[in-house]
Amino acid sequence: MRKNDYICTPKHSRFLTAYTLRLHSMKRIRNFYFAFTRLSVIFLSLLLPLLPAGCRDTPSDSVLTPLERTLSDSILKGHYVWALATIERERPLTTDSDIYYSQTLLKAIAEFYMTRTDSMYTDLDAVFRYLAGLPRPLTQRQCYLAARTHMVRGASYMQYDYLPDTALISYERALSYLAPGQEPALRQQILANTADALKISGQLDRSLDYFERARHLSDSLGDTPWDRLSLNLGMAAAYTELRDFESQTPIWQEIESIWDELPVHDRFSYLTALSNSYYFRGAYTDSEHTLQRLDSVLAGKEDMEWERNFNRVNMADVYLRLNATDTARVLLDHTLHYFTNVQPNPYVSHYIGTLYTRYNVQTGAYTKVEAQLADASRDLPTRPEQRLADLEMRQDYYARTGQWHKAYMAQSQYRVLNDSLRNQRIQMYNRTLRQRYERDAEIKSLRNDLHERQQKLTLNTILAIAAITVVVLLGIVLAMSRRLARERERSMRRKLLEQRMRSVRNRLSPHFIYNALNHAIANDATSTDRLRRLVRLLRRQQLMTDDLITTLSDELAFIEDYVTLQSESSRGEVRYTTSIASGIDAAKVRLPSMTLQLCVENAFKHGFASLDNDVERLLLIKVEARDDSVVIEVCNNMNPDAEPSNDSTRTGLRIIMTTLQILNEHQSRHIMYQLEPWTDNPQRAGYMAQLIIPNNFKFDYL
Repeated sequence: MRKNDYICTPKHSRFLTAYTLRLHSMKRIRNFYFAFTRLSVIFLSLLLPLLPAGCRDTPSDSVLTPLERTLSDSILKGHYVWALATIERERPLTTDSDIYYSQTLLKAIAEFYMTRTDSMYTDLDAVFRYLAGLPRPLTQRQCYLAARTHMVRGASYMQYDYLPDTALISYERALSYLAPGQEPALRQQILANTADALKISGQLDRSLDYFERARHLSDSLGDTPWDRLSLNLGMAAAYTELRDFESQTPIWQEIESIWDELPVHDRFSYLTALSNSYYFRGAYTDSEHTLQRLDSVLAGKEDMEWERNFNRVNMADVYLRLNATDTARVLLDHTLHYFTNVQPNPYVSHYIGTLYTRYNVQTGAYTKVEAQLADASRDLPTRPEQRLADLEMRQDYYARTGQWHKAYMAQSQYRVLNDSLRNQRIQMYNRTLRQRYERDAEIKSLRNDLHERQQKLTLNTILAIAAITVVVLLGIVLAMSRRLARERERSMRRKLLEQRMRSVRNRLSPHFIYNALNHAIANDATSTDRLRRLVRLLRRQQLMTDDLITTLSDELAFIEDYVTLQSESSRGEVRYTTSIASGIDAAKVRLPSMTLQLCVENAFKHGFASLDNDVERLLLIKVEARDDSVVIEVCNNMNPDAEPSNDSTRTGLRIIMTTLQILNEHQSRHIMYQLEPWTDNPQRAGYMAQLIIPNNFKFDYL
């Protein structure tokens, strides 16, 4: 059994080479409901990254229940029907929303492997809607669910849309939900999927880098050969692309050692990858034997009809290489009917057309070849693998018929494209074609004539281009140097400001803790609820001290606990109210952390302490928009005859002013703080602390 979970790579193969195209064809006509569902999944998957991806520290959360792990393992082993039946039975009985939607995701994964795309998109849409509606930050379990959901979405981009670049975005988002060191098994799967998408998009160097990172994680987890089967298949395919066949040997040996444990879809992936390796080595007989072995494995598997027909397309290709043209023709006729009428797939059909043309070349039916090449629908495809195969067929045909110029052009295009995807290789056949082309009398004559007429013009052009190039390069170097210098200066300034801010904020921590503990001791804080609130308050205070910038909603939540604790020990009744103007979202208003709390603390310490026991304590926090700024006012009443406090150290006020001084450096508009009398209360005395935050203030400057 493979450990923990599986890699959501395409169902039928976890790799793609020049002769193995792994896309299932979608139905040409979909009803409106399922089309809308699919668009909803895409929209929600694009909307979800706009929400914060942080996770709450909830170590008691278990990311998967025992039932969910059993379902994951069953899906991995191909028991899709049992998994779906179990989910349909258990899900209606689930009261926990996280578990409910985790089971919904497992259902979507099973449907992914069973090619039930309509219901898969419906279930993914439901999970994305649930995630988008959750409050931030997410719990560990919710982050795990979000990461897996984005991973499955990336796999669907690969499997059903052939969009590796878009899949990479989903995989990157999936990784953003996993903190360093958390869920290494899931991280390993996402890294392997990312490597697979990079390989398919032609970025082989980055692909191998991600494969190595995934392999390192796999080793640290103590994975068995069964656990890292998908990873091994992906690495083997990348080595095939790079023509590094020696590095594949230990991989093939490791996979063969667990042959008896492999489900049929993994046997398909393994044998197809192995046959491709033989094919590109030129060992066509070994490739043919491997494909015959795979055909026997797929015999009688009704749900693997697509795979068996695709395998026979590869067999036809190998038979053409072995000059068994009659056998190849029978396979081509059968598979063309399947991929045209039964399961229409334009990519595979186009490749079968290329094999038909190669068949006509080998059998000497040059008239048919010319007709096929002249057909407008037979233009060179854009996908690199198919384009290479088509160019190879063309250069073979043109060489056989003595059309050396066309053969040279086809070979040149093949070489440029091949070198851009794989290691640089210069083949002797290309040199031979070029020599024949250079000896062509007419071409040589035209070249000599052009050389004589344009020699002087060419020299002048080269000199002009060289001069312009030097100037442009100097300009680029100068611009880059200036940009790097600005970036370094900004980085150093940002680090300096951050250290200064942290130093100032840390001075607050003991000051506040001493006050909170003094209140608890003075009031004999033995109440369980009071102790819990005090612990929560201190924990929040520590977090807010570490986070220099917070949101208004978090600051108000902290103040709520603080006021509750202080009210219990107050000599008189405390009436605390907040007023937030309409149109202001407290979760989006940012401010220096604990700024308002310091004002509230001063209200209790200096303002309320002066009032008699029978006088109501008034504490008002008012938030409104004014002059392109957010104005926050903290108001408290006091005894009009109170004398100034002699034991006041004004620590809180100094911290506020120092914090604002640091934040306001290099800002076009400043955060303003001012303390004014507040007479709009029954005592006609008190203070109003006012914080004015410009809307365009750049908190991210730090």
